[in-house]
Amino acid sequence: MSRAATSSLIAAAALLGACATAVEERPPSAAAPTQANAVATTASAPTPPGADDTRATDDELLAQVVALNAALTQRFRAGDLLGVAAMYADDAVMLGPDGYRVAGRAAIDAYWTRFKSPVDWQLEIVAVDGRRGLIHQRGVSHLSYRRDSGELHTSTVDFVVLWVLGPDGAYRIGVDAYW
Repeated sequence: MSRAATSSLIAAAALLGACATAVEERPPSAAAPTQANAVATTASAPTPPGADDTRATDDELLAQVVALNAALTQRFRAGDLLGVAAMYADDAVMLGPDGYRVAGRAAIDAYWTRFKSPVDWQLEIVAVDGRRGLIHQRGVSHLSYRRDSGELHTSTVDFVVLWVLGPDGAYRIGVDAYW
């Protein structure tokens, strides 16, 4: 990830606390639409000199996020937890309640592989903003898994994710904050 992208992610992460206080409580609703899709990529067409190649329409950003969410949830349901973790950048940061923090490839892999019996994951899209290369998604996650005792547990959290376009053309999560 470039130094500028890292700086943008750090600044955005600092603002996440403000986002958390602005989200009102709401009951769970239907899951976001799903599509069969692998990690979504963006085609890079040649850009004329001086043109802004970061602009994207709201529909383009939403379609990108829908595809990325579908890939995440399909991998989780299939038990491909390292596949879920692979959708995070190597230097990604996860931020949770009470100062909980997971950072870096090894820690993110360990976080996701702790779910020994994944059942279902639904991601609701509340808002999408940003530009091509850096997409801000706000949503609600309903993640269900079986605990070691066999008990079904569902975790419902609000979240903000920053999707960052990598040099390989794939979007990956740079920051994942949930509360």
